[in-house]
Amino acid sequence: MVLYINKNKVEEVSFAYEKDFEEFIVENQKLLFGSDSIYLNLKKKLRSETLGNSIPDGFLFDFTDKEEPEFYIIEVELAKHSFYDHIFKQVTKFFSFFSAKKKQSLINEIYNYILSNSELQKRFKQYLGNEEIHHFLNKLLNDSQNILLLIDNEKIEIDEVMDTYAEWRDKVKYMVIKKYVKNGEQIISADPEFRYIDEHTELRPSEEEDDPTIDENYHLQGKDKIIKEIYEEIKKVATSINSEIIFNPQKYYISIRHTKNYVFLTFRKKFVRCVIMRPFEELQNEIKINKLERLSDKVQGFYGGACAQLKISSVENVEELRRSFEPILKKH
Repeated sequence: MVLYINKNKVEEVSFAYEKDFEEFIVENQKLLFGSDSIYLNLKKKLRSETLGNSIPDGFLFDFTDKEEPEFYIIEVELAKHSFYDHIFKQVTKFFSFFSAKKKQSLINEIYNYILSNSELQKRFKQYLGNEEIHHFLNKLLNDSQNILLLIDNEKIEIDEVMDTYAEWRDKVKYMVIKKYVKNGEQIISADPEFRYIDEHTELRPSEEEDDPTIDENYHLQGKDKIIKEIYEEIKKVATSINSEIIFNPQKYYISIRHTKNYVFLTFRKKFVRCVIMRPFEELQNEIKINKLERLSDKVQGFYGGACAQLKISSVENVEELRRSFEPILKKH
């Protein structure tokens, strides 16, 4: 990508060493991850022997959604490094951090670090209120298990691996972050914007094709009972509007379609994401219970038109979708 300001080319700054890129991330953490985030730079603080001699570059707590905060293990890499000899091995090591034994060690290490820093304790308490920090960490790392790869340029192998390995597809997100300088002014690009990290990673463009190995169970296997119940209730509501629609499982989603795709469903640990092919402004008048969110122009472009997304975390909230489904699913 090339940037121009007033017809003048802006020079991209290359990072010679990984530690320089790491420092750049730390310096710009609030800009990159939002004001409701806490970034822990513990690379030199953790005891490597407790985590299998493999130390992440950082840990990120995202409190943008106060009811459903997210946790990320951070890995910072330079694109010039070999993917399979270095990046792939390093990221894959972190999958074991979410195993029962290592997860508890990780929780204890983070907890002890927070206790050692009074200012950090205050920042967490702003979001947790009276909830005890160790209890919060235990609950969060059970519910939210993400690895965020921050890289300074595109690396085609990332998408290839996500197409091949389920754990990469389920746990790994990535952002391409670049630095530019013009007349002493710093310009930063981040693709995708952090708040759209899920849409960018989970719903990469691909041609739909019949694959007998991909069915509903492919998406629902290992999911909690509540997620399966929400999906079944969505099916009931949709088919009661139009019995001719089909639920069409693809690699990254299940679509609801008739003559074309009208709704896209993806499944997280605590909620079902439902993208509806209708403008946000229309849905805003209809959705009062479920959480409705705008999508970036880039993400809407992927879906092929105006759309918005809902997060559905309760079976009781599914019926609210009926009014939003009817204009696009009912027979004409």
